[in-house]
Amino acid sequence: AGAPPPGIAPAHWQRLQAELGSRAGGATELARLRAYLEYADTLKRFQALKAQPGGSSELAALATVLDAGLAERQRQRELHGAEAYQVKRAVLEVLEPDATAREQRLAAWQAAQAAPAVARATDARDAEFLRQQQTLIAAWTAQPPSLRDRAQLERDLQALRQRIYRPVGS
Repeated sequence: AGAPPPGIAPAHWQRLQAELGSRAGGATELARLRAYLEYADTLKRFQALKAQPGGSSELAALATVLDAGLAERQRQRELHGAEAYQVKRAVLEVLEPDATAREQRLAAWQAAQAAPAVARATDARDAEFLRQQQTLIAAWTAQPPSLRDRAQLERDLQALRQRIYRPVGS
């Protein structure tokens, strides 16, 4: 019902409504699709505005909407790891003017993202690796960008892997 969400032709939206409307859970799926398409449109408008010189109140408003909807898009598995990180970083660049506070908020968000993975780990070694990995990454992310050495982070992560997963008795 109503106008189609942004990014989809009215005729296509009508076909989706007709097809999904008759299925069990169809209304829920249509609502999810609408929310996703609206989020994607907001992200597209945000990226276009962000690319322009000078800030605007609309940019901050779009950043707020994107930030508020990010967890739901992840929960629906419409955005994953690196994509969600890029959105969060871009949003914080607009919403948090202080670079240090921005990096701290981003590191805290990353740690929170890793927490469910630790809880789901079936092997004690996996849980320990994920815990130590998130600590390493959070410490690396908290450093000023000019001091971050990606190669050193990779070496530290590889050493952690070897230490955690080495065969018993070696």
